[in-house]
Parts: sequence; structure tokens; C-alpha cells
Amino acid sequence: MGNYKRNVTYFYQYRTGCIGSTSGFLKMEVKGEIVRIIINIQEPMGIHRSNPVLYFYYETPDNLTAVKICDVERCGEVLTLQTKTGWEKMFDTGRDLYSFDGVLVYYNKNDYYLGDFKDRDRSSYELVLKEEAEKPSDNPEINSTENVQDTQSVKGDHFDDMIKEFPKLPMGGAQELFDCVRINLKDIGKLDISNWKLGANSFLTHGFYTYQYLMLGKLRFDDGKKQAVIGVPGVYSNREKYLANMFGFEQFIPVKKTGIRTGQFGYWIVELAMPGDRY
Repeated sequence: MGNYKRNVTYFYQYRTGCIGSTSGFLKMEVKGEIVRIIINIQEPMGIHRSNPVLYFYYETPDNLTAVKICDVERCGEVLTLQTKTGWEKMFDTGRDLYSFDGVLVYYNKNDYYLGDFKDRDRSSYELVLKEEAEKPSDNPEINSTENVQDTQSVKGDHFDDMIKEFPKLPMGGAQELFDCVRINLKDIGKLDISNWKLGANSFLTHGFYTYQYLMLGKLRFDDGKKQAVIGVPGVYSNREKYLANMFGFEQFIPVKKTGIRTGQFGYWIVELAMPGDRY
């Protein structure tokens, strides 16, 4: 994260389930380990509202889970906030910047401003507010709300068992990937201990929270060599490539083979360390 990056997200007004016009912006500037956040929202004239609260949210299969951050100041009819935090531990929420999908400035369930990092329509999503930050794992190597190495995991490598027993994943035209199965984030704790650090990889955890699964399988090279891999599902874009490469996922394999990668669904791949180098 040594490079300087800037991103602007626009807030839309949500009232009684309807989306209004743009009302302001969120600017995030990432430099090194620090994220600087600036919020500016123009409130409508003549409407009395309660004090607004800032939340960062992430998508789950059933809702948008919003974690409370802080109050937002009101200056006349303008909402403003300038603050900063570490990108890996956003406001002591137990989550990093890239595991969130957007921000929420909230008055009540029928009146709020929402800025989605992917500019998606969220009007049909139920909001679930969390007033307390999530507690990070005590193990700094495995820091995840899913607790990658749960109490049922044992030391040792269970790669072969998972390949045999877990739900199969069709790979379509990605013939270089085979014996692929669907796994959960916590199943990383069943792999060899040298792979446990992946449970704290921000790109991997964000992909899991978005798609609710990871891919475990084998990769066949042109020379016949085989390698155990883990894959993060995603859609190819230059931005995703930049983030994937930053966190060690340097190869993208699309499920459908076409001449254009952009917009294609596939898997960002990283090789696994295997005892005895048996693959």
C-alpha cells in the first residue's frame, strides 16, 4: 500500500425506499498505511432531522451489514466530516478497507444517504446496523470474523480430503483448472500451516464476503506439472487486477474463454504450499 491512491464515491439520498439525486461525496485518500476520509453532504432546506451517524457497510447474502463508525457534524445545512484511520484496521472495526462495500450516513430506517463503492442500487437490501465494532481475532496471523482456524481444525494438511469430500465446482472452459471444490473461509485452517496466512489476506477475505465461497483445486501447467491452488472468484477489470496483484494473486483464469478478459467471471489464483511438494 505504499502508493498514493484517491477515490471519490457519491452519496445518493434514500427516502422511504426510493433513490433520490446525488447529495454529496465521500473522498478517500490512501497513502501508505493511512486512509484520509472527507465527507460533504448538502441537506435539503427546511427539513428537521436527527443527528446523522456514519456507518461502513458490507454485503452479505441476506442484507447490508453496517458497522457504526462515528457521528457526522452538521454545519448549517451541510454535513461534514474529516478524519483518518489505518486501512488495515478501519476505526477498530476488525475489518480492512477492502472488505467494505460502501458507506452510510444514517438518520433512520426510512431516511439516509448511501454511497456504494461499486455504484450499485441498494434500495432492495435490508439494512442491519451494528452499534459495536467487530472484535478481531486474538491471533494476528489469522484475523477474520469467520475465525479461519476454528476449534474443529487440527494441525496438518487436509487438502486431499477436501478435494474428495467438498462440493464440486464446474470450471467450464478453464480446462487448466481441475478437481476444483467450493470451500469456506474457515477451511483454510485445514490446509498446511504455511498457508494459514491467507486467512488474513485482505483481497481473499473481500472476495469471500462478496461471493460467499472460495475455490480450492489444482492447476495444470503446459509442461504437465500440477500445482495445488486457491482461487478468489471475481470479475476481471484493471482495478481488480491492481488489487489482486498487490495481495499476491497475480494470475486470473476466466471460466469462459473469450478474446476479451474485461468483464469476464473467473478466479484470481495463488499457489499453495504443500508438504512434500506432491503436486
